[in-house]
Amino acid sequence: PAARAGAVLGFGGAAAYITVSQLVHRYPADFDWPVRFDVTNWPVLLSVALLVLATLVDTAVARRVPGSDEAPARPPGPDDERSLPSAP
Repeated sequence: PAARAGAVLGFGGAAAYITVSQLVHRYPADFDWPVRFDVTNWPVLLSVALLVLATLVDTAVARRVPGSDEAPARPPGPDDERSLPSAP
């Protein structure tokens, strides 16, 4: 949860900075417009990295929890209903 919160805060902060800066300075819509917001590059990249990290952690935890949808399928064993022969 902390990684997701950090990602949302980083991305939201960058979006707020761009919005306020655009409203205050009234930058023209031209090809160089994104260059005016270089300060937001690192917070957004960090946000993406935190989301990737949170996804990897969630996947690793889900694989360790039995009965989870993301858990790897185990082969049928002798105690499994699927391994019993079907009745005619």
